Amino acid sequence: MTLIELMVALGILGLLMGLATTGYQALTRNQRASAASRSILLAAQEARQQARSTRQAVRLMRTTTVENGVSQPALRWEKPDCAPGDTWGSQCPRAECLTAACGTSGCTCAQVGDAFAVSPELDVTSLHGLCWLGETARPVATRGSTMCDPDGTAPVTGSLRILRKRGPQDPAVPDRVLQVDALTGNPTLMDCELQPTAAGCTP
Repeated sequence: MTLIELMVALGILGLLMGLATTGYQALTRNQRASAASRSILLAAQEARQQARSTRQAVRLMRTTTVENGVSQPALRWEKPDCAPGDTWGSQCPRAECLTAACGTSGCTCAQVGDAFAVSPELDVTSLHGLCWLGETARPVATRGSTMCDPDGTAPVTGSLRILRKRGPQDPAVPDRVLQVDALTGNPTLMDCELQPTAAGCTP
């Protein structure tokens, strides 16, 4: 081979390796986002089941977790405690927990789910504070900073959007929408790529 042919071959090889690396990174990001979406649905299902079985309000909350020594955004379910001395479960959650997360501002929780990392490209802000009330598991949306308010209403269809940034410079667009039945509280997850015109999927 001449020097020119060798340089051309190396250039083509480098280009192919670059394309393969980019494709692998995109595949990895997609798999990570899909795994996080499945974990979100499982957390919602577990929160609903906990509310039904314990007859106390259970909610989804954003938090952080540490993976490989690095702090990552995360999500988990929390079951806020009832008011001190409340043996009948009529004052649940305790007043401090209506506007605060577990472990802050006097809010205590005897039970919390395992926090799982949410992909950095996903935005789950709309799920923060989503609550299932005790026994009936009726879903209640966050109202301002108040969570688990018995007088609250179910989340508006399409409002529980999971946003995703496809690239560092790309805007966040709806990737999945968590749908929660207003009566039973049963959660399902809708893929916006499969149903781009569904409620909540339009940017």
